[in-house]
Amino acid sequence: MKPTKTVVMPRDSELMTMKGRSIKLVLCAGLVFVSSGASQARILQPGEGLRTGETMLSEEGKYIGVMQHDGNFVVYSNDGQLRPIWSTNTTGRGAVVANMQRDGNFVLYDAAGRPVWWTASNGRDRTFAITEHGQAMVVAPGRAGNRMRGPGTSVLRRLGVKPVWAAKEYDRRSMPARSGPYCVGDPHACGKKLHGVLHHGP
Repeated sequence: MKPTKTVVMPRDSELMTMKGRSIKLVLCAGLVFVSSGASQARILQPGEGLRTGETMLSEEGKYIGVMQHDGNFVVYSNDGQLRPIWSTNTTGRGAVVANMQRDGNFVLYDAAGRPVWWTASNGRDRTFAITEHGQAMVVAPGRAGNRMRGPGTSVLRRLGVKPVWAAKEYDRRSMPARSGPYCVGDPHACGKKLHGVLHHGP
């Protein structure tokens, strides 16, 4: 379901990144440098987000999520060289901020405050994270069920959260399409779609 309320771009003071700290990803002639503050948040809490050029890490730093200047939010594996494994596939659609909204939706907005891509994961107390298996995920407080399987399930149980939305599963037969997210690279690092349907802006 498309975000129903009027979208208001967060003010700088409301859009806290990484608990007041951010890391910068610098691409220069094919080399990648990651610089970071002393303490890094691994989860975007309600009201937090990433502006263009800002990044977030998975718990152990094996994966990096980047809000790129081309309008795409991309998850990269960080195993000595950065390899893209998942993307919102929003290149060229003008997204400049990725925000974990207080209504539980993880949304990419353009400069005019229009939603470009979202998870349709409405609900209270939702957060956005990248798991240690490279899965972009919106989670809610609660216990992950015992019937739930897949990479990172035991970590979710330990943290006392349950997945509400997870990045689409990798499928090497499907070609990236403008209308949806896609994974590239390691098929085991892309996670599985659990609940909800991805919805995209016009």
